[in-house]
Amino acid sequence: GGRPIAIAKDGGEIIIEDAPEGAVLHTGGGRIVVRSSERDVRANTGGGDIELENVAGDVVASTGAGDVRINLLSSGRNEQNVDVESGRGRVVIEVPATLDARIELETAYTNNFSRRTNITSDFALENSETDQWDSSVGTPRRYVRAVGVVGNGRGLIRVRTVNGDVVLKLVNR
Repeated sequence: GGRPIAIAKDGGEIIIEDAPEGAVLHTGGGRIVVRSSERDVRANTGGGDIELENVAGDVVASTGAGDVRINLLSSGRNEQNVDVESGRGRVVIEVPATLDARIELETAYTNNFSRRTNITSDFALENSETDQWDSSVGTPRRYVRAVGVVGNGRGLIRVRTVNGDVVLKLVNR
């Protein structure tokens, strides 16, 4: 096996067509796109959208503000882990029918945002929402959460975002 693609830069977008051995990507600000990877992808940007398609490994993605879209492929391995964090933005994760993971989704909406945020899932999850405005981390916010287990719960899909919806979508292929 080769080595993961490693790119770190002060700013600007990073676009990679294929990362067969995975990728570790960082930019101070800008969009990150990976169109295909058979291994783990780590993507971090100070601000900007992250789009990771056809990933058969684990994913760690974080952006200061931006939408995140992840499309997981079924991997031959036992578990897949996804950890997403966005300071502001919508998160969409597409997963295969073979998903075997615990699910922990969270979106907060601040009291100056135009609406409450939603979590939509093709899997049955337990939904909850805080009824108090929490100002312990800055702008007062309420949290919308959904948790559950798909399959035996070997992997972990965790999302944390603010002022953006979360969508967990089953993709048959």
